[in-house]
Amino acid sequence: GVVGGLWHALRSTGAEARGLLDTMLEMRTRVLGTEWRHVYTVDHATDNSGVVAIYNRLEHISSLGWLRLTDKDVWRWILKEKWWWKHTRRNYTVRWVRSHPEKRHATVQWTLDDVANHQADRWADKQLQSKTQQEASMPRVSDELAWDVCLEGELLTGNVRSQITE
Repeated sequence: GVVGGLWHALRSTGAEARGLLDTMLEMRTRVLGTEWRHVYTVDHATDNSGVVAIYNRLEHISSLGWLRLTDKDVWRWILKEKWWWKHTRRNYTVRWVRSHPEKRHATVQWTLDDVANHQADRWADKQLQSKTQQEASMPRVSDELAWDVCLEGELLTGNVRSQITE
């Protein structure tokens, strides 16, 4: 999916967290449809160890930990999605894979994870290069009990205060 927000303000973990959220939402839509209704396990691979670490301890983060967490808005929605998967007796796992297989070995030696990781990086590169206002940001995170902040027509995520003062 398209990762929203101001491109110059995105950090790797925030962008990867948005990608995780968009994937979780898309997988839920597919599982609720007739074609994938018998899917009970999703194995999500990412090359961002920070996202994996936060995802795996999300339910156990203290109040102080939530205050310190960047991209709280995105992680709040990921937590809601994680809850849905668990309470519908489905399993959504997130695991780390090594990045940049092209720097490690020949393409004939790539695993399925290597191919998928390389393809995801190419899609991200393409999106970054074609960052028109319409393509670059399609906000998908909203909550009736929270405020969303926009700057120059773009939804801000992560450390909103630093983005406003820039």
